[in-house]
Amino acid sequence: MDENNINVISLTFDGLSSNFTMAKLLGCSFDDTKKLKTSFVHPSDKNKSVVVIPDPSHMLKLVRNTLGEKKSLYSTVIIDWKYIEALHKLQQSENLHLANKLRASHVNFRKQKMKVKLAAQLFSLSVADAIEYCNVKLKLSEFENSEATVEFLRIFNDLFDLFNSKSVWQCGLKRAISKENVKTCFDFLNKAELYILHLKESQNGPSILQSRRKTGFLGFLVCVQSLRSIVNTLICCKDPMLIYFPTYKLSQDHIELLFSSVRFHGGFNDNPTARQFRAAYRKLLINAEIKAAVTGNWIPLADIKILNVPSTVSSKEVINATTPSVTFRNSQSNKNTSSNHNAIFTGAFLSECSNDIIFYMAGWIVKNLSGKLKCEVCVSALFPKEMPTSLSLISFKSEGGLVYPSNDVFQICKECEMAFRQEILKTNCKDSQILIMKNAPSVLDKVCSRNYFSVLHKHQFDTEPTANHLVHLIRSIVHLYFKVRVNYYCKNLSLNKESMRQFFKHLVNFSGQ
Repeated sequence: MDENNINVISLTFDGLSSNFTMAKLLGCSFDDTKKLKTSFVHPSDKNKSVVVIPDPSHMLKLVRNTLGEKKSLYSTVIIDWKYIEALHKLQQSENLHLANKLRASHVNFRKQKMKVKLAAQLFSLSVADAIEYCNVKLKLSEFENSEATVEFLRIFNDLFDLFNSKSVWQCGLKRAISKENVKTCFDFLNKAELYILHLKESQNGPSILQSRRKTGFLGFLVCVQSLRSIVNTLICCKDPMLIYFPTYKLSQDHIELLFSSVRFHGGFNDNPTARQFRAAYRKLLINAEIKAAVTGNWIPLADIKILNVPSTVSSKEVINATTPSVTFRNSQSNKNTSSNHNAIFTGAFLSECSNDIIFYMAGWIVKNLSGKLKCEVCVSALFPKEMPTSLSLISFKSEGGLVYPSNDVFQICKECEMAFRQEILKTNCKDSQILIMKNAPSVLDKVCSRNYFSVLHKHQFDTEPTANHLVHLIRSIVHLYFKVRVNYYCKNLSLNKESMRQFFKHLVNFSGQ
């Protein structure tokens, strides 16, 4: 490769112990974790060096496996797996989720250890925020003293984001490293490195780096040291070779995508013959295209749907069709007030956790409709006059992009949730469209009979009766809530089925060999 002017700067491998032994034989040293030697001399040029990069995706899975099987680690206080299990149990009992992707497959990951997304979605800010919300806002006893666990999840989430950057247009630690953000990245790398060095198996136990389950944590330390060396060589020098460096280029995903494509062309066979591999590889070279399956580690970044022509007209289209063409600015500075209604439901029906989740969903509905409706009067009625000061799920999750709904929108969404719990959960129907068409009319009858959106009472007479903006606005809210809620319900029906395909995969494929 050196003869063809290809400059090799790094060598990536997964967490197999023989790979670390290979790195040591090449000249690396991992014995002293405070003085790691993560590079070796280039075989063709003694003036160059090659750094080693344990694949961050594999390291994240190993860290997840360690916490999931040991059940606890120790930093300044205990880091406990039970808080993740408690969050999953709470969300199952509420039949709603606190804006995260935690499911049974994330908690019971042992039959699907190879899926990177299960580890990445577990060590995420959304799970950390949900646990903190349950501890700080809901003050549930199951989440007391969970601060160390939240810190653990956030540090490894940010660490994985830093080693998975792809573009300079991303924000925070997800942005590719350049001279503009190199100090921020290095400061976090120093913080993460110090944090991992102080992790222990237990309060009085040895360091996690001295245990038998050290590979994932040691791998991240090696990645940190190697990344510093790469950035200092390619960017932070007198004659920089690169303007920015996307760390995703160091990942092992690229060769896994190639292997996934080979399996795809061979009918998803894990053990192709030499002839099958040659044919698949030749086809990939000729077509110069790699397409992986959605069930692998790689997930398509876009889902393009075929345009269709519906036979009905939506309520949003009715409102837009009967609104004069004006320039609308999506601003929250001029928002009309909405009347305060008494609570429709008592605490016996909806818990505080459920109310906060419905409030969060109502905010998403407001954001969705405000970007599609042209009528400024209708849009202004969706927002509150004053921003709530009390803590909510939105305040925990928002970084400036989330929206607070008006009390009217919130109460309508609560009506929808009650109808959903009273009717839909009793049926065994799995068709989301049938469920929406069956239950939305009854909710509309109840909602329209109440005094919602009093600021629109005069505005509703500005158009003909069939294009009443008040009715169609309520209808849009109800339909959008049911669409999200019922689709989520139907999706969970399929997710809750325990799949044994991964477990019996090799037994079925290789029976008789």
